Amino acid sequence: MLQNLEQTYLDLFFQLQKQQWENYANNAGHDLDQTNHAIYALLDAAQQQEQFQGRKAAVWQAIISKGKVENHPAVAALRNRLDNWDNYATETALIDWQEERLSLARNMRADVLELLELRQRLAQEQGFASYVDLALASEDLSRATVLPLIEQYLHTNLPRAQALVQKYQISWSSWFSDLETLGRTTIKDNNKTELAASLLHELGLSTLQKGLTIVSKPAGFAGYTGVLQPAADVRILIDENASLSGLLILGHELGHAIAHLCNKNSGLFLTWTTSFDESMAVLLEQIAARLWLSPEQRQLARDIWTLEGVRCSLSFLFELALWEHPEQAEAHYLKHYSPLGLDLGDPAIWALDSFRSIDPVYIYSYVLGDVVAQRTLVRLESLYGANYRAWGAWLVEHYFALGREQSLPEKML
Repeated sequence: MLQNLEQTYLDLFFQLQKQQWENYANNAGHDLDQTNHAIYALLDAAQQQEQFQGRKAAVWQAIISKGKVENHPAVAALRNRLDNWDNYATETALIDWQEERLSLARNMRADVLELLELRQRLAQEQGFASYVDLALASEDLSRATVLPLIEQYLHTNLPRAQALVQKYQISWSSWFSDLETLGRTTIKDNNKTELAASLLHELGLSTLQKGLTIVSKPAGFAGYTGVLQPAADVRILIDENASLSGLLILGHELGHAIAHLCNKNSGLFLTWTTSFDESMAVLLEQIAARLWLSPEQRQLARDIWTLEGVRCSLSFLFELALWEHPEQAEAHYLKHYSPLGLDLGDPAIWALDSFRSIDPVYIYSYVLGDVVAQRTLVRLESLYGANYRAWGAWLVEHYFALGREQSLPEKML
């Protein structure tokens, strides 16, 4: 009975992964609501059935808790609507790109706030103090573990980020395109498939290539990894443009892919938490930078990581305030991003950020990933020096192979 339940859930879970990939990569137009509804019905019924034992019971409970919120028909409908900006575009074409983004944000604001309030209510109905607490608990984490980490990261890195903003003349309204220009002229090799093959070779993981597909095209977003079948079919969608940021994103997406391709477990342990997934992506991004980049490029990469780590930290603090006082969204936006010392423009733009609607309580995981990466790199260097094949074997054994059978905190021990 439990085995059938487990397999039915996995079939639906990976069906959703496939549909999302085809929507992003091929504009397939799959209606995700139907799959979300099927998952919700399964999880709702599963609460009344016999339960798993041991670690699998904890994983299943986390899946049910978060899944009953994220796959709730009303949540899924709003989230999937917000994931398509065409639903909020005005009929009148706006010449100015920033003006168009601001118009979208204003049109989306009511739906973003409704989605936030809905998630909050559904989490509280399950006995959690808030959706934030539910989301972190489903990751084997808590505010008590994550918030001090974020605050310490800011204490250490904010002054340097403020200096880098001035050094590179970065603007808030063009933050990502400004980062994209750093080191662009130094990139000579932009063959994504060859770069991926070189990373896998150095780590002694070349056999993974048969399960990896890289699609390079003007994607309209930085990067995306779809897990269609763990250990067998993982696909990366990446922007074709040549830039230092683009190479770092490729390393990041390869981190997602490698972790899933090396998962040798089964059942529910083939699923994953976002904190583990992003931690492995950040770790492999930093390993790839060591292997692909010159010393000068690596310094630029460290500058980008600092700027992005601080932005993500401030974003998470803003998000926490937003969950507490959604009616004060614009005021909290200005308050929490102001340490960067930039002209933040119209605060209504906050509603355009997908981490407030599509992927809530997620952005902290990039900062957590940097902490995990730094600790892991120190460990690997102390054990093996520059023997990257030994690094690869260690990562498979200690991080990848068991999948979700171990939590991220357990893996770090």
